[in-house]
Amino acid sequence: MSKLIAVGPAKSESASEPDTNSSLVHLFVTILLGAIGAIPLVFLTPPFQVPDEIQHFYRAYEISEFRIRAQVQNGVAGDAIPNSMIHLSSSLIYSPDGGISYPVSPTPLSKSLSYLSTPLQAGDRAFARFPGAAYYSPLAYLPQALGIVVARSMGLGPLYLLYFGRLFNCLCALMLLAWAVYRIPFGKEIVMLVGLLPMSFYLFASLSADASVISCALLFTAIMISAESRGKWNRPDIVVASIAGAIFCSVKPVYAPLLIAGLIPGLFHRSQVANTLRAHVTILLTALGLTAGWVAITRSAMTLPISGANPPLQIHFILNHPVTFAHTIVHSLTIGNLAFYYVGCIGLLGWADLKLQPHLAYLLPWVSFFLVWLFGPKLKARITIFQSLWYLLLVFLSGLLVMTALYVTWCRVGQGTIEGVQGRYFIPVFALAGIALLRWARGWSPKGGEWLALAGLAAMILLQVAITDLTIIHAFGLFS
Repeated sequence: MSKLIAVGPAKSESASEPDTNSSLVHLFVTILLGAIGAIPLVFLTPPFQVPDEIQHFYRAYEISEFRIRAQVQNGVAGDAIPNSMIHLSSSLIYSPDGGISYPVSPTPLSKSLSYLSTPLQAGDRAFARFPGAAYYSPLAYLPQALGIVVARSMGLGPLYLLYFGRLFNCLCALMLLAWAVYRIPFGKEIVMLVGLLPMSFYLFASLSADASVISCALLFTAIMISAESRGKWNRPDIVVASIAGAIFCSVKPVYAPLLIAGLIPGLFHRSQVANTLRAHVTILLTALGLTAGWVAITRSAMTLPISGANPPLQIHFILNHPVTFAHTIVHSLTIGNLAFYYVGCIGLLGWADLKLQPHLAYLLPWVSFFLVWLFGPKLKARITIFQSLWYLLLVFLSGLLVMTALYVTWCRVGQGTIEGVQGRYFIPVFALAGIALLRWARGWSPKGGEWLALAGLAAMILLQVAITDLTIIHAFGLFS
C-alpha cells in the first residue's frame, strides 16, 4: 500500500511550477485556436440552433434586468420578456409539433441578418416559458447578461442582443480555458483537447450555460492539479477554485465530485493534511453552500418537468428499489447509447441531430490523444497510481450522477431505461479523466516530444474547426 500512495520525489514549489516559456506558448496557441474555432460560430450558427438556446436567451435577458428568480404562470416557469424577442424566436425556428427540438432546416445567413433592424421595444412584453433554464444559477449567465446589457444600452434590437450575448459568453469561456491551460503544470494538451472539441466550440459560441460550466470545470481541474503538484494550496488558488466550483456546481450539481479531487491524495501526506483540509472545507462550503442557497431561493417556484416526470416519486422509487435502478443504468448502457454519447461529446450540433461531415472527424480526438500519449510528457513522476485511480473514480461518480439526474427529472417513475442523456454532459470531467489516463502512458518520448505533441494537436484541432464550419454552412444553407 505504501508503494501505491507514495509520491516519489519530494515536491518543491519551484519544481512543481510549469516552465514559463512552455506555458506561454500553450497559452498563445489556445487563444489562437479558440478564436479561430469559436468566434466564427457566434455568427455562423443560426439563432436558436443550439440546445435550449431560446430558453437561455430569455433567462439571460431576465438576469440582465437583475431579476434572478423566475416566475410561474399556469404551472410553467418563465418571466415577462419583450414581445420582439418572442417573435424573433418564433420566426427563426421550425417546430411543427410545438416541441422542444428544432430540426435542421435551411436558414440562410441573409434571413437571420434581416432581423437586425427589428427594434427591441422593451416595454411591450408577454410571459415567456423557459422551464429548462429558469432554475439555473445566475452565475453562469453573467457573461451573456453583460453582453445583452451592452447591446441594450446602445439601443439595439433583439437579434443584436443574441449576438452580443453569444460573443461575451464565448470570450469569457475562452479566457477561462486559456487560464486553465496556463495554470496547469502538466497535461496542458489534455485541457486543450477537451476545451477545443467541436462540441465545446459550439457551446462556447452560444448563449448556453454549458459554456461557463465546461470552462469553469476545466479551470478548477487545472487549479487543483497545480496545488496538488506544488504540495500546497495558497489563498489565491482557494479563492479561484471556490468561485469556479460555485459556478459549475450551482448550475449542475452532478459535477460535485470534482470538488474533492484533491482531497484524498493530500491527506496521505502528513505535512499537507491541515492545508488540504482547510482548502477543501472552504471550497466545499462555498460551492455547495451557494448551490444549496440557490435551491432554497428557487424551490418555492419550481414546477414539474415538461416531460411529465415526477422527481419526488422517482427519488422514492430509487431509494426503495436500488437494485432495480442499478439494472436500469446497466440496461441504458447499450452499444448504441454509448456510441450516441461519444458522438455527442465530440460534436453533435444543432439540437443533437447534426453530425459532423465527414464522420472521420470523430476519430480526430483519438488521434490527438494518441499523439499526446506517445510524445507528450509522462506523468508517472507527477501522479501516483492512487491519484490516477481516485480521479477516475470521481469521473465515474459524476457520470453516474448525470444519469441519475436525468432519470429523476426526465423519465417516468420506474422506467426501465434512462432517456435524455447527451454526450456533452460528460465534457466537464474529461480533462480529469485524460490526465488520470496519461499516468499510464509508456510511449516514446524523444527530445522535443512535447512540441511534437502540441503541433500535432494544433493540426488536428484546425482540421476539426474546418469540418465543423463546413458542416454548419452546408447543413443550414447559410450562403444559399
